[in-house]
Amino acid sequence: MSAGLIALLLIGLSLLLSAPAFVVARRSASLFATDFALVAAPPFAFLLALVAFNEPAQTGWAPIGYPFAVLLAGVLMLQARVFIAPRLGFAPRSASTFVLFIAVVAASLFGAFTPPWYE
Repeated sequence: MSAGLIALLLIGLSLLLSAPAFVVARRSASLFATDFALVAAPPFAFLLALVAFNEPAQTGWAPIGYPFAVLLAGVLMLQARVFIAPRLGFAPRSASTFVLFIAVVAASLFGAFTPPWYE
């Protein structure tokens, strides 16, 4: 399998896994732009921090594999925001913004301090 095909499969899988959260949030009128950014922004923040601050980790599998792990973590955070945060009494808009902030900061720190990933 080529790397492009694997990337498309993982992106499709993440969208498939985030679809129930998007549907539930839309039905409850609590779907915000930050929810869409929660799936897309952390991998880009990870790659940006990796390129800017972590030159040793730019070799091997780190630039390929870790962004997809961060992408799946973003999907899990989206599901926690949609399914768990309202039950705990958090306002949907502030919870969405807070979870996005935490995800981007965590992904940036992970990108800046991640070790190289060789075979």
